[in-house]
Formats: sequence, structure tokens, C-alpha cells
Amino acid sequence: MSSLDVPIFLLLKFVTNHNIVSYHQKPSPIILVIMEGIIDYEALVSTTKIEDITPNKKNQAILRRLKNNDANFDSLCICSGGGYYDYIPTSTEDIGWLGYFIGQSTTLKRFWLHDNAVMDFVNSYSFYQGLNNNKSIQVMNFFELDAFEEGHMFARMEKFFKENHSLIEVHVDSCILGVEGARQLSNLLQYLSPICVDSISMKIVLTMKHLSI
Repeated sequence: MSSLDVPIFLLLKFVTNHNIVSYHQKPSPIILVIMEGIIDYEALVSTTKIEDITPNKKNQAILRRLKNNDANFDSLCICSGGGYYDYIPTSTEDIGWLGYFIGQSTTLKRFWLHDNAVMDFVNSYSFYQGLNNNKSIQVMNFFELDAFEEGHMFARMEKFFKENHSLIEVHVDSCILGVEGARQLSNLLQYLSPICVDSISMKIVLTMKHLSI
């Protein structure tokens, strides 16, 4: 594997040269099955205690600040381990609630998805369903994600990229992409506003495995 600086037009060129069709032409049966069991967090939020979602005290504090729309809590990283702003998922239940509270937040500005902390959970679709409702995140960071085998991660975020007009920066750093991951990422980029596309921060750093542009 080698790390490459990949401009947007080269990523799109890769997708075109490999005859990669739109993701929407190949809906996943896995997504369709999971959608049948969607949890209505809106109906449950008033009767669900944060302490019942996760026993992790740090995660409880983050969920509570998101729920309360804490104006001083504007950065969040989801990963397998880290610092003050890092949420470490522990179950399929808490990852779904985390997505819901992120979606309801109007103060969250900077967001990181680090390693495969979300994708490792079966209920990750519920997380993305919640995240897609967020309209406040301005900076999205994908860091050290392995999307080579995971076939649906970027596709699950389509609504977020399409409807969050606050988004002005996107960073993709040290991520492993396969054909499906490249297709999904290129689909998301089409929704970016001109101010986001023209930003210097739109320089994409990828780690490509078994692929060439």
C-alpha cells in the first residue's frame, strides 16, 4: 500500500475508467433488511435515561452534552480509543443513540470518524440514519477507515452530504478504499457546494489498496 494525494478529479477519473456505475443502481439487500428494524428514537428519547444507554461514564457525558445541545461542545471524534472529545462505542444500542443525538445537535461543528469504530457494530445503519439529520457540522473528517471490505459506509451518508449545507470542509486521510468505497465517495462529492469543492481542505489523502488511478 502507498499513501497518495488524490485530487477530486483524479478520484472521479478512477471511477470513470473502471466503469463504476452509480451506487443507487445496486441497492444492498443488507441495508434493506436492517431498515425493517429501524428504532424510533424520537418516540423513546423522553423516557430513556442516558445511564441506560451506556455504562461508560465518558460516553454518558458526551451523550448528555449532545442531548442538551451544549454550545461549548462543538467537536466530536468517534474512535476505538482517544482523548477528551472521543466517543468509544461499546454496543449496538449506544451507537444508535449516538447517531440520533448527533442528528439533533445544532452546535456540533467538527466531526471525526476514526478507524472502524462505527462499522464494527451490526446496528451501524441506525447511527448513520441519525447522523444524516445533522445540519450543523461544518468539518467532516474520515481518518484511518478501512472501507475496502465494507461496502456501504459512504453510501449511508448520502443524505448528510446532500442536505447539510453547513459543510465547508471534508478530509479523507489514510483511508483504505476498494472499488465500492471509491464509487461511494465519488457519489458523495457531487453534492458538495462550490465553496467546499474549491477549499484547499478538499485535498483528499487516500491509501489505495490493490488499486491504481
